[in-house]
Amino acid sequence: MVAVLVAAVIGTGLAIWGLGTQDRVSSDAFDVRSSALDASARPLEGHMLWALGLFQGETPTPDEIRARLSPALLSVVPAAELIEGAAFVAAEGPFVVRGYEEPELGVMVANLQAANGDVYDLQVAVEPFTGGREIGGLLILLADAERGPFTTIEALAHIVAGWGLLLAGAAAWLLRHRVQPGQLFLVAGILWLAQLLELSDWSLSYTLGLIAGPLGATAVGLGLVIYGQSGTWSVRSIAMALAIAVAGVLTISPLLAIDTSTASLPNQLLSVRHDRSLAVTLNAIAQSVTIATAICLALRLLYRYQQGSAIGKRWRGTFAGMALTCAAVVTPLAVSGLTSDHYDLSQSPLVSLAALVVPVGLGIAIVRDRYALGDVARLAAGPDDGQSRSTLRDLLATTLGDPTIELAFWSPRLGGHVGSDGRPITVTETPTRAVTMLESHDGPVGAVLHDPALRDEPDRVRATAAAVQLALENERLQAELAAELRASRSRLVASADQARRQIERDLHDGAQQRLIALQLSLQLERQRSEREGAGVSSQFLQDVSDELGGAIDELRELGRGLRPSALDHGLRAAVDSLAERSPLPIVTTVANDRAPAEVEEVAYFVISEAVANAIRYSQADHVRVETEVDEHHGTLRLRVADDGAGGAEKNGGTGLQSLEDRVVALDGEWELVSPPAGGTTISVSLPLRSNGASA
Repeated sequence: MVAVLVAAVIGTGLAIWGLGTQDRVSSDAFDVRSSALDASARPLEGHMLWALGLFQGETPTPDEIRARLSPALLSVVPAAELIEGAAFVAAEGPFVVRGYEEPELGVMVANLQAANGDVYDLQVAVEPFTGGREIGGLLILLADAERGPFTTIEALAHIVAGWGLLLAGAAAWLLRHRVQPGQLFLVAGILWLAQLLELSDWSLSYTLGLIAGPLGATAVGLGLVIYGQSGTWSVRSIAMALAIAVAGVLTISPLLAIDTSTASLPNQLLSVRHDRSLAVTLNAIAQSVTIATAICLALRLLYRYQQGSAIGKRWRGTFAGMALTCAAVVTPLAVSGLTSDHYDLSQSPLVSLAALVVPVGLGIAIVRDRYALGDVARLAAGPDDGQSRSTLRDLLATTLGDPTIELAFWSPRLGGHVGSDGRPITVTETPTRAVTMLESHDGPVGAVLHDPALRDEPDRVRATAAAVQLALENERLQAELAAELRASRSRLVASADQARRQIERDLHDGAQQRLIALQLSLQLERQRSEREGAGVSSQFLQDVSDELGGAIDELRELGRGLRPSALDHGLRAAVDSLAERSPLPIVTTVANDRAPAEVEEVAYFVISEAVANAIRYSQADHVRVETEVDEHHGTLRLRVADDGAGGAEKNGGTGLQSLEDRVVALDGEWELVSPPAGGTTISVSLPLRSNGASA
């Protein structure tokens, strides 16, 4: 994957360089819809054919000119001057007619390209009072055409969409562990960037650039279908995937009947012959199939969202929204392609904007799931005193949204699993039941039996299962080691922290390292361009680097709730970082004095959770955070107060109970004051050297 991303960086840099060096006209549009002009059909078409001949080098007689032009026009441009001017323009020829349009009644414009690449607009207007028999206006102008097969804005849209799809593929593969959709999104991103090969004057690379866009859109559609598929493939899903593949191939098919070399463009290698009627037919078939496929894909994913169970409904809704957005963009474009007078070889930048819904939607869903993982925080510290196994099962069912979930406990005496009632239970996977095994260093702990639909949310299952494993170990340790309750709590808290650090390392060593390498590559490219003066816009590269830096920051935000890296520099640095990110104003008075690492970690999580509760529930205007290290009494004292609605309770589902457990595990003291309408104040005192911490 690193090689793919590095190659994409290099390719993007070369494409940006090439964008400013091309001298081709901006549009690759061909007049494949309109039939050839017929002088007998309308006077306007006859006048346009005569004007084309005039500027292609034909020399009419003065009498012929006077018969064509209206007296008013002849009074401005005499016949002799017209012949002289036409000969001067014809010297720039021969001209290739790229297409026609009629911007208003009685006016026709022909788009011409000279041998040197210059583009002209030839305008002919008929005199309405003569029934169109006379030319009332004749004008040829050098058109203001941008260079390259697409404009700078269009190229930027393709680049942004390509990188967005690459990031979506990496996230789906590494964070969601959906290998096949992730690979398809990565392929789509590479193909999206490969559209920039249209900048090349080589036939092979130019042809690859033309087909890359439709193939990239096909890969995106297949990725959506596969991502939304769980379990065995149905006939409808297979048919949907085949329809998307066919639509992609048909979109390329008009190239078989278009010879680009006739328009001073590189020769695309798929051309068999230049056949206007065949190109019209193939284009109509391709656009019709595209419309039907886009609508069917959206309806298919919408149906799965509505008819599926509550489990995984958020993810199905996300992909249904992606498909609906893409269909809303692609369908009007395809309808326009059916009615337009031109066929544009380059993919519309609107398709690139539609493709951006994939990384945006996937990113929102992942962030939403990361926040949802906060629901399992209280499981990590284990069940409360007296909490039963059946209560633990209910808590797990609520967290994962699966009312059919079951817990199986490993019994060393029986050598197998038993249910909450103590009866033996068989732990095997079936088409309607999935199993997540729970193990510790000492051997099996138990198993979670759940709906197979939860396989679509592997992150939540893994994190929740890890929390349940700690809860079960805590329950067993409470029964076996009642006399060492505080020491067992400390070990469980340490295990929970270790599990969180493992998730943090997975995030940091995975996607973040790749993105950082990507950022460094862009910075090196900027330095090289400035040093060699190759014409690359360093500001543009810097903007791209900034965007990737923002992506890294978003991945870091996915780990919210884990131990922040700023805590390595002390509690004050971590709290300042928390205040900067908080949407609610935080007034801090934090001591610079350092405390032991485990004490600072507990203090930070108390502050972080208290601030989160103030943001979510208290409707407060601001939060005040104060800490003080008392060397004389050997304690770290902290106070978090807000001016919100108050009424907070330890057992109110706000995570306060788990915070108290952390404080007590370090032999600390905890006080919660939260009268209704009187704000909430949490006061904590942590010993700098704790028996629990050292256990």
